[in-house]
Amino acid sequence: MKGAFTEMRRIIVLQALEQDRDHEMSTTMLQAACDYVGQEMGSIAVDSLVDWLRDADLVSVRTLEEIRLVKLTARGKDVAQGRTRATGVARPIEL
Repeated sequence: MKGAFTEMRRIIVLQALEQDRDHEMSTTMLQAACDYVGQEMGSIAVDSLVDWLRDADLVSVRTLEEIRLVKLTARGKDVAQGRTRATGVARPIEL
């Protein structure tokens, strides 16, 4: 069951980034997006989730001052829109 929640949180993050005009958000904003849809996570959990998505080449991460900015990759956008599948990421959901 824990795996299913993790996979759901990953697609929520990808879809939140896909809906952003620049396809980029801070980890704090992503945490708020998860909270909004009932998937509350602490900042350490969000960082871990973002690191996993980065390692899967679904997002890129850069640091500006002390803020981590997460940007959707082309592959991440395809997964967020349901055009392709990624192991460990749930199918897209209606946000």
